[in-house]
Amino acid sequence: MNKIDDTQFDQLLNSIMKAPVPPADLQQKLLMVPALAEAADLQATMASNDSVWRRALPVAACLGLLLLMAHRFQPMPTAELEAEILAHVYAEERFFASSDHITLQDMNARMEKAIHAHLDASPATEALDVHLAKDCWLAQAVSMHLILTGDTGPVSVLMIPADVADHATTFADDRFSGTITPVEGGTLVVLGNRQEPVGKYFDLINDHIKWDY
Repeated sequence: MNKIDDTQFDQLLNSIMKAPVPPADLQQKLLMVPALAEAADLQATMASNDSVWRRALPVAACLGLLLLMAHRFQPMPTAELEAEILAHVYAEERFFASSDHITLQDMNARMEKAIHAHLDASPATEALDVHLAKDCWLAQAVSMHLILTGDTGPVSVLMIPADVADHATTFADDRFSGTITPVEGGTLVVLGNRQEPVGKYFDLINDHIKWDY
């Protein structure tokens, strides 16, 4: 190793003494470098994840809606549906003796609002003696309930804008008998006294109803 003389030593010492003093917070800044790098990586990762989530959320929402609709509008067990229909009709029994008459125009306005459907005008639909036309909640769907005068008493027509029955069926209790029938656009239920020819009202409604969706 080469030795340095006194003059060279003095020059080296003098240069060291004149070197700028490091900032007091240099150590802290140096310690922060890995943390800043880690934070930057974390921020980039979060931004990337946020972008992924932003793209995924609409897809997840659509899938959730489809699953909800599939669950909501799947056919109900026949016995459960029949029991719900009968309970609903008995709950509306107070309207059976009503003397109100609802015109076809007024009835269609209520149907359009509730289930997006209407009955085409014809002598047969104009002649219907309807006492009640109101929206109701049936089979997990906003539905329409008509009460009209039949041959032997009041007839209930329930229009459900969903496929809640997978086949046509008849049902009855000690007082009423009726039919539940899947149709294009939803499900029609017609219920009357056990002697009532409900089939003709089903045919009339099914021939004239138009679903607007």
